[in-house]
Amino acid sequence: LPTGVRHDAMNLFLRVHQPFLRAWLWLAQLPLGWRWLAKLTVLGMVVLFTLYPHPVLLVREIQHLSDVEALIQPDLPEIVEMSRAITAQLKPDVTRKEEFRAVERYVYDHIRYEYDWFNWGNLDYWPTAKEAIERGREDCDGQAIVAASVLRARGFKTAHVVANLQHCWVAVDGAELMGPQPDKNFKRVGDRVVLSFPALRTILGSTAMINKFPALRCLIILATALVLAYHPCRNLTGFLGVL
Repeated sequence: LPTGVRHDAMNLFLRVHQPFLRAWLWLAQLPLGWRWLAKLTVLGMVVLFTLYPHPVLLVREIQHLSDVEALIQPDLPEIVEMSRAITAQLKPDVTRKEEFRAVERYVYDHIRYEYDWFNWGNLDYWPTAKEAIERGREDCDGQAIVAASVLRARGFKTAHVVANLQHCWVAVDGAELMGPQPDKNFKRVGDRVVLSFPALRTILGSTAMINKFPALRCLIILATALVLAYHPCRNLTGFLGVL
């Protein structure tokens, strides 16, 4: 390119990135402790908005988790219709175990599994039974909520959702379905919801799911972490921003 064009392009680049450059230099002048606090804050915000780009859904998710019982909707016309369809498939002398399996199979067949980050855009979202049915696809939490709703519509009033950091399933009358796991970090005891710290195996299992997370979002977080670690590097010895 001619010298004048290159000069104009460079000026345009500097004007567009001037706020970023000022912030970069301002951050470099902070004391070490404040600098790292600012970096962690920026990284936290990037991670939050990368995992939860839809803040309205995040707020709704917090509301839903504060009252999981409200997500189970046995009186929905769609749930009642599901229960009727299941009844039509059962033999007259069906056992309780066979009935539970029929509910499980019906939900799996009619609520297709799909990760929340593809379905809702956010890392996680616990829907109401109505939302899950309208979508026609959900991950384990939505499937469990629909199954619990169907079971309650069929007279199993103790049906409720149990979960850990990795998976959600249903407990009803001492039985469990929808892929139960031994580690229960979110469960109902009487009228109370009890939370517990997940086991190491559960933590490792949940973090292993990063290979299913959208690559672009992973790259955004990784690139942000590398840039913040590099700042304000002037040579290799200052790579971690210590100098």
